Amino acid sequence: MWKNLKIDPVNEKDSIFHDLIEECKHAAPGARLSYTLRNKLEKYSQEVRRDIVNRIKVGCSPLFIACKKGQVEIVEYLIMICQADIEQKGLYEVQEDRSTHVVTPLWCAAVSGKLRVVEILLKYGADINAVSDTGSTPVRSACFMTHFEIVMYLVEHGADINRPNYNGGTCLINSVQSAQLCDFLLKNGADVNARDIQNKTALHYAIQEHRLETTKLLLKCGADYNAKSRYGDDALQMACLKGATRIFDYLTANISYPPEKLANAHELMGATYLDEHNDVAVALFHWKEALAIRQTHRLLPKQPIMPPREGYRYQKEFETMEDLENISADLDLIRLQSLIIAERILGPHHKDTIFRLMYRGASYADVMRYQRCIDLWRRALQIRIEKDSILYTDTCFTAQALVRLMIDYNVKSTVNREDNMRQRFHDVVSTFKLMTNNIVGKYFIFVYV
Repeated sequence: MWKNLKIDPVNEKDSIFHDLIEECKHAAPGARLSYTLRNKLEKYSQEVRRDIVNRIKVGCSPLFIACKKGQVEIVEYLIMICQADIEQKGLYEVQEDRSTHVVTPLWCAAVSGKLRVVEILLKYGADINAVSDTGSTPVRSACFMTHFEIVMYLVEHGADINRPNYNGGTCLINSVQSAQLCDFLLKNGADVNARDIQNKTALHYAIQEHRLETTKLLLKCGADYNAKSRYGDDALQMACLKGATRIFDYLTANISYPPEKLANAHELMGATYLDEHNDVAVALFHWKEALAIRQTHRLLPKQPIMPPREGYRYQKEFETMEDLENISADLDLIRLQSLIIAERILGPHHKDTIFRLMYRGASYADVMRYQRCIDLWRRALQIRIEKDSILYTDTCFTAQALVRLMIDYNVKSTVNREDNMRQRFHDVVSTFKLMTNNIVGKYFIFVYV
């Protein structure tokens, strides 16, 4: 009776696929599929084998898993014997940020650092420039992982190193962490001044990541140090914003900048050291250097002239050594000077200007100095409304944070309550006016439509 029972072919195929997935997951890099599994697969026609191996489980085919794990023998067997789809995309999870991307087996192997698998895939005709769901080619992503040998192999076999992803990022931008890799790309035709969606070049990113050797190489190869990002940052200003001291010193020593730009750079570098590292000594050093330049070249008063603002307690920026000495012992005044400098040089709408206002305000709130925080956050809200309108997400977030802070201040304040109430009423009215100014004329049409 038992001899007449036949195994359900559908269930058998499911079972083979399950075993195939498990072996690909757990096999060592140099292993082959088990003899039993190969026998089961090879008893079927080529068409059926192809159907089995091209199935997907949890977003991945057996070939995709084998490519990721570097199982050379299994990869070649699946392609040559089972006719696996060499371009069938799967899900690749990036460990650093837990993001998931839809990519080809070649992209997966390149990013995973599996050179032998890359060689086999190209041997059997894989598309060398096939892109991921973000438009990234295998060579571009291999550059990001600094897999030098794989990048070299892909470039030698025709990979397009100037093809950007959907955000405009190129191989060179992705390689700033390695001067050696950048040098190879530049010698093979990489565009040194290619820009991404933020209008940044590789030079911007090298400075942003404090990569001095890469910065030197890019400048030597013709990188435009005057190229400005979306927010107007050139090489020198980027070095100041990121506190990249060694790059700042290299740029100022090797590039002839106008005195006004040098003075602004020293002032901004000092402000960054104060805001980012709470280093008063370095901040004062750079501000004194800036004053010396301004006095030597008669660059006072500072331009553009900043009107006194309530958010900065109507403080004016220092313009003499005496002014600087007078504030040097008062940390609050120094911090206000830092914010005034940033707004004057960067402009009110620069993202770093707003960030510094919010950050400094939050630091005051942390030590329960709520009024100082309210002053700065109200200035940030004013800038955001001017720049993006009250309908913008970040503007709404700033308004929400400010209102919540004023509520907390009202609840927790116990000292000089009458003065505080009078000040808070002014804050409430000012904030309300900011959020509702021209709201009928400006947004009625939007709401109506």
